[in-house]
Amino acid sequence: MKKLLSLITVALLSLIVVFSTGCTFFSGDTGYLGGEDQPPLSSLQAENVVINTVLEADRQLKTRPALVREVKNSVVALRGITDGEYNGSYSSGVIVDIDLFDVNDQLIDKDNEFYVITCHHCVDSQDAIEVCLVDESGKNFTDDGYNAAYAFTGRLYGSPSSAGDVRLIGGDKDSDLAVLKLTIGNTAIANSIVEAKIMDVEKHQSEVGEDVVAIGNPSGLLPGTVSAGIISYLGRVEAVEDIGELEVMQIDVQTNPGSSGGALFNMYGELIGITNAGNTKYDGLNFAIPLKTKASNQGVISIVSQLLGTATATNYGYVSGRWLLGITVTEVNKKLYIDSLITSSPAYKAGIKEGDYVSKLKKGFKSYTITTLASFDKALTEIKKTAKIGETITVQVNGLSDKVVSIVQYIYNDTGL
Repeated sequence: MKKLLSLITVALLSLIVVFSTGCTFFSGDTGYLGGEDQPPLSSLQAENVVINTVLEADRQLKTRPALVREVKNSVVALRGITDGEYNGSYSSGVIVDIDLFDVNDQLIDKDNEFYVITCHHCVDSQDAIEVCLVDESGKNFTDDGYNAAYAFTGRLYGSPSSAGDVRLIGGDKDSDLAVLKLTIGNTAIANSIVEAKIMDVEKHQSEVGEDVVAIGNPSGLLPGTVSAGIISYLGRVEAVEDIGELEVMQIDVQTNPGSSGGALFNMYGELIGITNAGNTKYDGLNFAIPLKTKASNQGVISIVSQLLGTATATNYGYVSGRWLLGITVTEVNKKLYIDSLITSSPAYKAGIKEGDYVSKLKKGFKSYTITTLASFDKALTEIKKTAKIGETITVQVNGLSDKVVSIVQYIYNDTGL
């Protein structure tokens, strides 16, 4: 679980998020997604992504035990792997009933392919990930006698086409969501998979005071743990460690580190959120990412649909508008110096160098004078409101040299191409 941060840290955090060098890649000659290198519509993996809901005729309130029996096996445990060894990173995910259709409305995914929604911070920086299902005897990976045939592994780097049984579809740091594709060769195991269905947000909505159930893997070694409580508040905007501001659903359900990426269900057995953050100082103060938010690029439905709709056999999915310059900066004596650049980033390709200081940002006829971190962050925020992929902005460095930077798409991971 990610920690909540006090609002005092938001300004600095936003800069860290925007200019962090970790797991940030850009399009260009290397074949990354983005800008003019984005694939044409015909080559996208899915023209239409349908995250299935419970049929209205089947929608019935359930007792808590009945609800848990119905949905618990849709929640999986995740284990991080580095250099072929478990690295102590544990988290959760939920298999969701999703269908992908091509431009001719033909179903793309197969009977042995499933999609796991989790949090971006659960898979970020992992070399590989293991997805552990509940086995045929109802055992989890921590139980004696667990059937290892129900554990599947895949790489989270390089070309997606050679990832293994578990493939990263795409991840989005700004919304803290990621999607994994699970391919199961064993027909009996594939036929036993339980897929969660989401609440139909066009017909129903969550309410404060509503009973909810969370299922996850607290501490990383307690998979299948069930917690219950209520929705405490809707539409909170909170600062979350290493992520930034998120619009989240506040719950009093007990969740802990390892529960991130787990499922939050209503009493109809419908998935209504992905648990992702909590406050370690206060009990009963935890949060989940809702299906839909006021911001179009944060909720589960929007993000998952975009990641799945833009992923191809050789590139990861992405979320519209997640572009970065690819630099880290430090403020010294009213000047903003460039500490480092990511090789092949737009700023690097434009000829910006370490040791330069940023004087102005310009887009079209609008110019912003830069002297502080705050002024830089404000200018970039304003530019992002109107700038589109494929356009350019001008970064003036050292008070005299204009560098034209192409706006290209930020994606989760290197494709290895």
